[in-house]
Amino acid sequence: MTNTLFIQFYSKTIFPPTCYDLGNGFSQTYDLCKNHGDFYWVKLNLQDNSEINLPINKGVVYISCLYIQHLYRSYMWAIQYPNIKFIVGGPATLDYTLYKNIPNNITITKKSVEEWFGVKIFSTKWRLVIPKDIPDNNTIYFTYLIDNICYWGNCIYCSYIGSTRNTRTRTRINPQFEFKSVQYNGKKIIRIGTEAILPKYIKTILPNLPLVEGLDGYRVFLRAGSKELDILKTIDLSIFNNIKFNIGLEYPTDKMWDYMKKGYSTDIVIELLNTIKNNFYLSMLLGWNNLDKQDIINLQKFMEKLPFSTNNACIKIGKLFSVPNTYIHNTYKKNDEIFLGPFYLGFYPKLDEKQIVLNKEAKNIMLNYAKEKNYYILDLCNL
Repeated sequence: MTNTLFIQFYSKTIFPPTCYDLGNGFSQTYDLCKNHGDFYWVKLNLQDNSEINLPINKGVVYISCLYIQHLYRSYMWAIQYPNIKFIVGGPATLDYTLYKNIPNNITITKKSVEEWFGVKIFSTKWRLVIPKDIPDNNTIYFTYLIDNICYWGNCIYCSYIGSTRNTRTRTRINPQFEFKSVQYNGKKIIRIGTEAILPKYIKTILPNLPLVEGLDGYRVFLRAGSKELDILKTIDLSIFNNIKFNIGLEYPTDKMWDYMKKGYSTDIVIELLNTIKNNFYLSMLLGWNNLDKQDIINLQKFMEKLPFSTNNACIKIGKLFSVPNTYIHNTYKKNDEIFLGPFYLGFYPKLDEKQIVLNKEAKNIMLNYAKEKNYYILDLCNL
């Protein structure tokens, strides 16, 4: 093994179905990385802060961070290995604020690997070699990057409209779907990597996704907007049988969507959900500070219109979190601020008693209708 490593993390997740989540950020530049050093996979339980040793004591380590826990692990390694220079990038480097100094031997960058090494974006072939420690006959989840943007970028709770997301756009002009050659004796869930798929890609990329060996489905983040609906209505949707669309509804009423600057309307959203016929995961958010009784009534009306699930549709209920450089962060009252090592992550909004009651009522409506309409429920909101 050389003194230059490219570290990627993987972990086992509970999100349906249970799978191994691979943070394969270096797949975009596999050959480039391989020419400079060795790949090294690290299995990390996201709740585990115990020590993890590296196979080298000096040299250079490049780390792809998908989650903030990966960034924290990089920081801990920089303390543990002062003779290693750590270059750290990836999505987790975008949603935090430093509140104290970090060791001199760690550099956190928003550059892509190609930019760091001074080569053209997407100029090397995509490739993925599965960690040897993952047993056969399980399910793996990995990403094939199309672009790194959210074309909407207006939602008041999201840092895509804040300064932390100042990073260059990367777009794969001519995807070759190189993941067809990934070798694994189990099931594969493949995320088509984009924060919100461009409407034109619904027509040009999704119909051409290959049926690969062991495929357990594709995952795509989709906005439930009018442009998306117009295009979906022109396509033979039977080609989407292997696709699950992840759709963020947050709090599904017209008033709240206007407040969030979400750009949705009830009629369009319901028609779109009926159009894609249960091939979706819906994400809800609670913890808002501006609900009233009419919002509860309108939520119930929306949930009544929600299609009955006949195809393992899922509703995930999360808790609103205020990340730095967002409208929510700058205007909501704070509960305890949350830190991880030297990184300030934000806070869960502080609600008065009236808002706590209304948010709990909204959650019960979501849960009751999800159960009645046969949705898988993932409740991550502790209101």
